[in-house]
Amino acid sequence: MAERVRAFFDEENRVIRQEIFVAMTESDFNELVEQTGNAAQKLPDPDNIRILARDTMARKLSSKVRRKSRDLLKDPRLKKIAVLGGVGGVMKAMIIFVNLGSGTSKLKWFPDEKSALEWLRE
Repeated sequence: MAERVRAFFDEENRVIRQEIFVAMTESDFNELVEQTGNAAQKLPDPDNIRILARDTMARKLSSKVRRKSRDLLKDPRLKKIAVLGGVGGVMKAMIIFVNLGSGTSKLKWFPDEKSALEWLRE
């Protein structure tokens, strides 16, 4: 079966990379969270989690997945998530909605990997 989601520690950039290949279901989301937790154990500081997420399917998230995403953003160990992919305007609107719902500003959309990594390193 083809891989649906993937998360791994990017040692060179010291971030967790997430890749989402499908319209994510609740089961896919749970798998991604588990993989992200495993990758976070490899971070030099597991209380300083920064994620680079490549996602072209986020606009198709179910309400349950969006709700779980908002709840996870409240975790104090999670500092920043840079999102690549998707249609810029749609992704920006979704990110504003998720940030407002979580009461944080940890999530931001970027058009390219270079600017996303720069923001994650700040």
